[in-house]
Formats: sequence, C-alpha cells, structure tokens
Amino acid sequence: GAHSCTPEDKDSLPDLKESFTIGAEASSQMNDSPMHGPNQWPKSLPGFESAMRDYWDALLGSVANRLMRALAASLDLEETFFLNQCDNPVAQMVLLRYPPVMDPVERRIGCGSHTDCGFLTILSQDEAGLEVQRKDGSWLKVAPKDEAFVVNLGDMAAYWTND
Repeated sequence: GAHSCTPEDKDSLPDLKESFTIGAEASSQMNDSPMHGPNQWPKSLPGFESAMRDYWDALLGSVANRLMRALAASLDLEETFFLNQCDNPVAQMVLLRYPPVMDPVERRIGCGSHTDCGFLTILSQDEAGLEVQRKDGSWLKVAPKDEAFVVNLGDMAAYWTND
C-alpha cells in the first residue's frame, strides 16, 4: 500500500517505506459501515493470514484492552471509559518496512513528522529510527527494546479527555 506522513508539496519527497495494512473487518452489527470490510490477503504467502489474525487478536484483544483500562485508571476515569469508546473500532495494523537509503544526498526519510490521528498506537520496533518530538520542539531518539512496545497516544486520546 502507499500512504505518506510527509506533507505533500513540490519540495518534499514521499516517505521511503513499504506497507501492508490490515483493518478491522465488519461485524454482524455493522454490515453497512464504510470504514470496515474484508481484508485482502496475499495468496502467495501460506500461513500469513492466520499468523496476522492471531497477532491482531492478541494486540487488540489483550494488549490494547489492558492499556485502555490502565490509562482510564491513571486519569481517574471509569475503568471501561476508553473500552466503551472503542466498540467496533476503526482499527488498523500496519506492517512497515523501511528500505535502506541508497543515496544519502537524496535525504529521503522513512516517515515524516506527524501525529497519530487515532486513539492508541502500539508499535513494535526492530530497528532504530523512531523519534518523538518533545514539547520544547527537540527530538528524542527511541531505541528499540526486545519484547517491548512503544505506545503512543493519538489525537483521539486528547479529544476524549479534553486535553
């Protein structure tokens, strides 16, 4: 798939990344949702669909639910506050590959500066590259850690909590 975080203007190059996006499929309660539908799975990768569905279920069914409960508790909200907001979520799992930059003069980056528009981003890193902008505008490099996730709160978290 092709999607870019870098603002598109005549002077910027597109993000240097490859992606495969998996989305929340329609439940029986939402047959007419334009934001949900069947995923398109590559037929040439045996076991890929099953592995990705299992990973999706583990992240959405366990990790995300625990994070939402913990976040609600830390904000003195009802434990299910965020869970109630995420009934049949417009959720995505994006697998990203950032190819090496072959021409350093080109100055392309994997993903441009952006905010996450959703509620919660759960990121599994395998290489360095992620940077987070501090309130003062400086950038902090986030080193990958084995068996750990980076969790970002997105724009919806600020909206739901009146931040």
